[in-house]
Amino acid sequence: MKKYKMCPQCGSPLFYVDDEKGNRLFFKVERETGAIEPTKPEYAAVLTMNLVEIKCSQCSWTGGLHKLKKVFY
Repeated sequence: MKKYKMCPQCGSPLFYVDDEKGNRLFFKVERETGAIEPTKPEYAAVLTMNLVEIKCSQCSWTGGLHKLKKVFY
């Protein structure tokens, strides 16, 4: 079973970015390698360019990939 990095505020492993049309592109970040795993394959190309500011899908947290946690307390 894969493990994912988590939101530092709520512990959710699911994040998103908005594309230029305002659509939400959801993804997870693999815990050990930091690989981006989109929820749909067609998101992959857009996600590689738009990860400066990511948003948690479950709470109000917004930030960068470097702020994600490997373990949520």
